[in-house]
Amino acid sequence: MAWVSYSAYINGGINILNNMIQEEQRIKQVYAGYAIKRSLKKKWNAKTPGNLFLIESRNSFLKQIIRTKLDKPFDQLKALDIGCGSGDLLNAFFESGFKAENLYGVDLIPQRLDKAKLRQPNFQLACLNAEKLNFSAKKFDLVVFFTVFSSVLDKSMAVNLAQEAKRVLKDKGIIIIYDL
Repeated sequence: MAWVSYSAYINGGINILNNMIQEEQRIKQVYAGYAIKRSLKKKWNAKTPGNLFLIESRNSFLKQIIRTKLDKPFDQLKALDIGCGSGDLLNAFFESGFKAENLYGVDLIPQRLDKAKLRQPNFQLACLNAEKLNFSAKKFDLVVFFTVFSSVLDKSMAVNLAQEAKRVLKDKGIIIIYDL
């Protein structure tokens, strides 16, 4: 029988918690830097012809996947966008026929959520780390991650995010990951 001291167990847990906090802080710092870089604002502007084409193509493809894989009208579906930012994808779902009150988004950065709330006050938004979602199990038909996993460098955080998404997903629901 192997023995593990209580202090080693506690210290191991503290180290894991510290790593999670450090990764969350790193992500917040990276995105804060993005918010002030003018060159990125131009590059990521959704109104440039290239970006507009990519966004419209992506949204059309998403609608096709959702329509094919989920056997319900859009206005009956509940969706969660993990790392929702300023709500671009939630807004696209809303424009496709989802009810605003069935669209949920979580993000680490409150300023981004403020922008999403301005777009549509009925979106259900929360500023939190998605490793511990405050939703009941099997709540959502659809969970999406858009450029989340490429932002997360800590493997345990990525695993926790995926496990939480699976936990809140209905049995016949789908998870869509769009990343680099």
